[in-house]
Amino acid sequence: MQGMSEKLPLYGALRGWRGVMALVTVCFHMEMHAFDQAVHGAVSFFFILSGFLLELRHDFASRPGSESRWAFVWTRCRRLYPLHWMGLAGVVLIYAVFHCRPINGWLVVHIALLQSWVPCHDVQFGYSGLGWFFGTILFCYACFPTLQRAFNGRRLRLQVATVAVAALALSVALPQLPASGRDWFYTLPVVRLCDFVLGMTLARAYRRLLPLHGLTASRVSRASLAEVAVVAAAALTLFADRHCAWLLPWNDFLLYWPCMGLLVLVFALTQEKKGVVSRLLCVAPMQWLGALSAEIFALQFVASLWVNWLLLPVVFHFTGVSLYGHYSWIMLVFVVLLAMAWATHRWVSPRLRRAAE
Repeated sequence: MQGMSEKLPLYGALRGWRGVMALVTVCFHMEMHAFDQAVHGAVSFFFILSGFLLELRHDFASRPGSESRWAFVWTRCRRLYPLHWMGLAGVVLIYAVFHCRPINGWLVVHIALLQSWVPCHDVQFGYSGLGWFFGTILFCYACFPTLQRAFNGRRLRLQVATVAVAALALSVALPQLPASGRDWFYTLPVVRLCDFVLGMTLARAYRRLLPLHGLTASRVSRASLAEVAVVAAAALTLFADRHCAWLLPWNDFLLYWPCMGLLVLVFALTQEKKGVVSRLLCVAPMQWLGALSAEIFALQFVASLWVNWLLLPVVFHFTGVSLYGHYSWIMLVFVVLLAMAWATHRWVSPRLRRAAE
């Protein structure tokens, strides 16, 4: 999955950020309320990063015959669907064995990764709660060759203007939505395509900035200052989201566009002369975690359900200790999830990538 599972030899810090953002989503789904706002920025980060990396790695505009649009989309479907089906099968198995939730006809929509098009909260977030993300990012992939050709030969300022118009339209539309419609707007692929196009625009800006030898040719201290500044901007956005109620109409994702976009751009520019934050993100554990981000997304609900319905009852039966709601439960879910993600990344994902090539 572009932006999540492919190797990033030139952008080690971005791989580290993928791991951080994946853990933010896990903490949110385990009802750690300190991450209620941060998860919005994490999700936007993945869409922006995907558009950024695809724009840098593929060129449908100037070399239209080098790779067909359908081959491009089919390759990503062959990588993504089996990984999603693994997580979905694990969830459905728990539902069926323990009768904890009914299995209905909407399962077909989840199998096809079309749930993000359905304006119903229980459908969008049913079964594997992050399946909507995979379906929406696939829509962005399908649109990418057309979008790249549409912007070919046009000035960067036109693409920037397109993003600005989209942001303005969203800023006007979001306050008008009823509470019942916000979830669907949050997952709707057409809306999330805006995040993706922002990433594509940043990639074009990156190409323009790179030859100028700005941050990449500067001293490490200057790169560190830029990195710390953009992390501080993200932290300030998070603080404002928590404490400024008037930002609520835009906090699902539009609020995080500036800081997440700058995060991607700055940490790509500082890869030649890594700053202090990049050096921390490039250590082996963070790179390992970032490499597992796609598997973490696909399997986090499986790990949580298996711990709740299989491991914790066994622990209670033999010890009389209930771990539900304690930090030990959270740590156990983390351990199980990382073990499952690593095993999948080690033995399953390479086969999926080879089958897709």
